[in-house]
Formats: sequence, C-alpha cells, structure tokens
Amino acid sequence: MLRRNENRQRTLGRKKQIARRKMRSFVFETLETRHLLAADFVYDATSENNAGFQLTFERDGVNLVLRNPQGIVVRSQPIAENSGRVLISGSNSGNERLTIDSAVPALAFTFDGRAGNDKLFFRDSGNLLTFAPTGSPAGSVMLGGSTVVYAGL
Repeated sequence: MLRRNENRQRTLGRKKQIARRKMRSFVFETLETRHLLAADFVYDATSENNAGFQLTFERDGVNLVLRNPQGIVVRSQPIAENSGRVLISGSNSGNERLTIDSAVPALAFTFDGRAGNDKLFFRDSGNLLTFAPTGSPAGSVMLGGSTVVYAGL
C-alpha cells in the first residue's frame, strides 16, 4: 500500500511538471499594426435615383450625415473614417438643393449640381445663408475651415 501511494505521488508529480512546462511554453505573438482606412463621403443622386434632392449635410455627434427635409438620414459616415473629402453630385434631370451646416469639421467639399436649377446654401447657428455665385456656375468658397468647390449652379 505504501508503494502504491509513492507511485501515485510520483505520477502526480510528473503530471504537474509536464503541465508547468506546457504553461511556460505558451507565448503570445504580436500581430502587425492595424490601420483604419479612411474613405471619402460620397453621394451621387443619379446612382441613388434621387433626382431633385433637398439635402442637408451636417455633423451628428461623431458622424457626418446627409439628411432629407423629413430628417431621415440618407447617408452617414463616422468622422474618424472620413478622409477629409465630401463629394456630392446632383442628377442630370433635377433641381437639387444642398445645405451645408457650419458645425461640420474642416473638410474639402465638392458639389456638382450637374443639370437643372441647383442651389447651394450654408446654415450657421440656425440661420440659412443663400449662396448665389455671379458669373461662372463653377468656383469655390470658404466656410469656416472648409473649402467648398462647386459646379453646375
């Protein structure tokens, strides 16, 4: 009986040693650095089948959003995932109206109204400012830290 207990203890001792070795051999490997890719905020009325839109581009917390007059979000993107560019294109057959809120971060906007009677507005603290270019229907304007390049107005 004494020998059995000694053999059992030796067996248990060996199992513990093997378990300890296995635990020591467990190593974490580091993965490569992950980079979040940024993308442009893009809205094309022709591909969205939305001729004659009236949309407002604004900041909603940590997101950039494009809303219709009913307040429904048509397109959104987290600010952290934006490349710093916003590209909005009108349709070839409608009268588009784009309002840009001044609370958006500094971005490079491009608004191409294409065909139709298209308008560009700026909203600052609730006040709506109409932008009416004189001469050429293309150009650029500064809004806070943002540059808005427009065409087809």
